[in-house]
Amino acid sequence: MPSELTPRATILHPSALPQVYDELRLRAAVKGPPGRGHTGRGPVMRFRVDAFCSLLLLLLALGAALGDSQARAFVLLPAVCYPTSWTITSVAVAESNPDPRPGGPEKASAYQDVWTHDQQVIANLKARPPATPVVCLLGGSSARECTISDERWAAQVRALGTKARTYNLGSSNRTFAESLALIRALPGGRLHMIVFIGVSPGSFGRRVTSASITLPAPTFPLPPWRQHVVSQDRILSLQAKRALVSRWMAEVYPVFQSQYSTQSMLLERLITVCKSRDLHPILVEVPRNMAIIGHAMDRPISRVRRTCRALSAKYSIPFLGGFVGAANLANLDFYDTSHIVEPGRVKWQRLLSRETARQLRHYGLGVPASSVAQ
Repeated sequence: MPSELTPRATILHPSALPQVYDELRLRAAVKGPPGRGHTGRGPVMRFRVDAFCSLLLLLLALGAALGDSQARAFVLLPAVCYPTSWTITSVAVAESNPDPRPGGPEKASAYQDVWTHDQQVIANLKARPPATPVVCLLGGSSARECTISDERWAAQVRALGTKARTYNLGSSNRTFAESLALIRALPGGRLHMIVFIGVSPGSFGRRVTSASITLPAPTFPLPPWRQHVVSQDRILSLQAKRALVSRWMAEVYPVFQSQYSTQSMLLERLITVCKSRDLHPILVEVPRNMAIIGHAMDRPISRVRRTCRALSAKYSIPFLGGFVGAANLANLDFYDTSHIVEPGRVKWQRLLSRETARQLRHYGLGVPASSVAQ
């Protein structure tokens, strides 16, 4: 097996190129050499990535012109195209299956891997609803990064005297519409389930799109997946983090304002669909780096909190708006302004586990840790 520092031969289909491009652009923009923050090499790397992906397009077009029926190009990624500390995941996407399952012969990008995992969890729960209560966390990449692992989360809940199956179902750029599609796919009335719905200004700062899913076949046990993308080994500098706040207010906040009413309605719909399936929705703020943000995002943060408090009162559900302060997160707990790394996950998951155990008992789902095998 090649090491993570070894350039790899990658099979690319045209439909996979946007995902590779986005992944490379993200890494070029935010990752420098190990142990350092953003060093100013981002623009240079973005230029390299743009040139590299343009070359791939030409190669793919050439392959199609030469009569390759599947229009595939075989390209060896040279070391000069990316820092040796990066891991470039092999990608092979077939026309008939744009979302291969994790662990299969054709593995998609990190985003697809997580999204496919989320759908696999839903498929398995639908096929075999467990007697043990289920707890899941919905949200974007901030939610995905805020727990250590599903196993550690469940273990902490057991240590607090109760039992549940726990699943972090956060994934990059998750929309309320996608979360709604996941919940609608669950069997109504057959699960004892708490649904933590992660919210942040970023949740409302996306353009509204529709979403539908086709569940994969149930697979037991769950195939392996990679939850975490960021690490304390490489976090952004103070300057880079502050620049992200300014950029969010300049570029995302206008979208937040234009889409807010519709996104709020989708969030409310997510809550009502949960309740119609006898699930227990709980609104929870996901991490944000207040040491860097300060008062720069007071308007969007206050607006989200007002909406969550109103929905909490209307539907008699909890809104955990104090997690950000209670976790006592420091700047070094964050990769950027919203994604926590290893030290922050320890703090955040401890709070989440305590709240999970408390809510399980509140809703009468507190199965003693000594009973009911998972």
